[in-house]
Amino acid sequence: MNLIDLEQTLFYDSLSDSIVLLIDNDGVIVASELSVDLTSLPDFLRSAMRVIHKSTDIRTLFDIPHEFSFSELPVEDSIRNLDSRTFKSRQSAFTSVSEEEGFFSDIPIFFIQIYKLPSGQCLGRMRQSNFYKSITEDNVFNGYVCVDSTERIVAYNSAYLRYTLTDSQVNPHAIMGRELRDYISPTPSETQEIARRAFSFPQPETIRDVVVENWPEGRKFKADEQLPLFHYVSNMVDWEKDDLCMEVDLVDGDLPCIVLGDLRVSTGEVSDLDGYLIGTSPDKGSVLLKKRSRKAHSVKFKPATIRGRYRFWRVGNQFVVDKDGTVLLFFLDYDMIDRKKTDVSLFFRPGTYCRISAIRLSTFDSHKIYATNNSFVTAKSNTGSFFLLSLAHIFLRSGTNDNVSIYRLQNMANVKERLVALESSYKDAVEKAKAADNRLKAFMEDESQFVGSSKSFTVIKEQAEKVASSKATILIQGNTGSGKEVLAKHIHSRSSFSKGPFVKVDCSTLPKSLMESLLFGHEKGAFTGASEKRKGLFEQAEGGTLYLDEASNLELQVQAKLLQFLQDMTVTPVGGKSAIKLNLRIIVATNVQLLDLVKQGLFREDLYYRIAVVVLKLPSLAERMEDVQSLASHFVHMFNFKYGRDISGFSVGASRKLSMHNWPGNVRELRHTIERAFLFGASGEIREEDIVFTKGSDDSAQGRQKTGTGVRKELERITATTQEVMQLFGKHNGVIRRIADDLNVTRQTLYNFLKKNNINVNTIRNK
Repeated sequence: MNLIDLEQTLFYDSLSDSIVLLIDNDGVIVASELSVDLTSLPDFLRSAMRVIHKSTDIRTLFDIPHEFSFSELPVEDSIRNLDSRTFKSRQSAFTSVSEEEGFFSDIPIFFIQIYKLPSGQCLGRMRQSNFYKSITEDNVFNGYVCVDSTERIVAYNSAYLRYTLTDSQVNPHAIMGRELRDYISPTPSETQEIARRAFSFPQPETIRDVVVENWPEGRKFKADEQLPLFHYVSNMVDWEKDDLCMEVDLVDGDLPCIVLGDLRVSTGEVSDLDGYLIGTSPDKGSVLLKKRSRKAHSVKFKPATIRGRYRFWRVGNQFVVDKDGTVLLFFLDYDMIDRKKTDVSLFFRPGTYCRISAIRLSTFDSHKIYATNNSFVTAKSNTGSFFLLSLAHIFLRSGTNDNVSIYRLQNMANVKERLVALESSYKDAVEKAKAADNRLKAFMEDESQFVGSSKSFTVIKEQAEKVASSKATILIQGNTGSGKEVLAKHIHSRSSFSKGPFVKVDCSTLPKSLMESLLFGHEKGAFTGASEKRKGLFEQAEGGTLYLDEASNLELQVQAKLLQFLQDMTVTPVGGKSAIKLNLRIIVATNVQLLDLVKQGLFREDLYYRIAVVVLKLPSLAERMEDVQSLASHFVHMFNFKYGRDISGFSVGASRKLSMHNWPGNVRELRHTIERAFLFGASGEIREEDIVFTKGSDDSAQGRQKTGTGVRKELERITATTQEVMQLFGKHNGVIRRIADDLNVTRQTLYNFLKKNNINVNTIRNK
């Protein structure tokens, strides 16, 4: 009979991973012509062929009892059940083979199955043990260690020795039977304990019920003697997205089991061949977890009373059984079974029964609670080593009830080096970010610094310091660019509102139609386009300071609501029915004389006296020329931070040029001049040629000698007719700032023009 015939008539599968031996009735290996061609065998089996010789008693190679009779074996037409004819190899017979392949083991690495041929002779099919199959593919690159249930070493490969022992002269056999904790840390059991301590039951709000059954008086269930598994509940659960909990309220009887696997609809049987079984052991003495029909973990279970609420959890790659909140079993699976869906089935072992009052199956999102699939470990004798520990395989040790676990050690030294380098880079990045943040804070502080030492400036600063601690509304007056916003921020930073926001509102840019809703907010549906409720700028400034710049542009209707706020500190959103109480400070700024606007009917008189409790009048830069040099030095310091440069200061010529300019644009013009010199000037210091004034500026001292004729000269700038100015009101919706810009004059000049020609702004706007 040839090999193909054997495959077809006996085994129904390929023999390419086997050595086939012909054995006589005395157990002696006979002619070798029935052996498989060596070139088709795996390397390890090919090495084993050197140990197998003709005329050798098979009992010297395999642990076959002497009372076993080859001659009395029955001839069968299949080889489906060979458990009673399967024997493990004698370790001494193949020691040289395994060690030659870099593998050391106290576990038999081969087994043989005996079959009676019709010719009267016996056939032996010799194969590798399953545990060894799982590690031969990458035996050289990864370390493997096998441990029993007490975590004593029973097998390992040479890579494991290389990774965990620094002394190459150590006798490899000396570590056999030693505890794994002597060589790596943490061990798998320690990893399990760390995970168990960290485990917490999911909170109720994350759990959703799928199936709930209640029997207040208790319902008795008894397993069908004809079926080993009784199917009760089955729901397809998304294995990748859903975690689950099966809750059972047990009144009396035996604790049922749960299978996360496949339901055979035709027979009603539940299979855990590619899944998990969690429940009591057949002898009812322990709670166990089986994976792919093999025991993975178990704990003794002898409760004083069986009655209670039992929960079977799958949380990520953690499996938990608890009774009334006390954990009975915890198992962290290093390599979860990869599947898309699973049936959830409750069943009872044959001959058992139970009385149940309630069952609840719940699921929740897996990504919310998930433990790591692997554990990072180090070798105790080699501090530079770093490994990823993962579970490769679990099998039942032949002839015992003891599980053997195979762990893979992947050398992660290079990864650790990269992680260390990444951590170092991260720390550097954090330090740089902190430094940048400090520079930004310094820059922001510099921007809000109120700089100057002139007499007029000192008076204003002292007044600001006095009123900063109060809650009084403040009115700041000053020309454009004189530093009104800087003074407002200075007051804010020294007030009781400093921890709150500083909200700036440029009233000249607020659209007339939306001004009220932008400032005070609006309710949903308050007007066309109000699709949702929106907080106004007043509410956004809660607990801080609201800075109203160019407040002269506020509409009279808005002025009325601002007056109301200053009286009772409440705002009512557009479309709202109830007032909102706020706690904030108002600082108002303007570059025009509000009393002039009051006389023209453009500003409410009662509002003016409300906001003018404290009036701070900022002098122009031309009125405090002695502050030019200190301001210029301040801006150099600020821009050094902003642009990362190191400008030391100004040349003599540059300082003289700054002091001779009339600064019609005030502090803002000085700042922009210094920034322009920063960007286009040479390094080291700012030179005279780096100072370039904007077109139209008068850079002589005579420009500062303006008299009372200044107003007349400003008026003469408006060359447009009264009718043309009226047309601009329609073009710009009555926004004074835009009209003044169109005329190329200041707002004060425009107001003076309107006053001279007896033009009432309110009358024009209401037309």
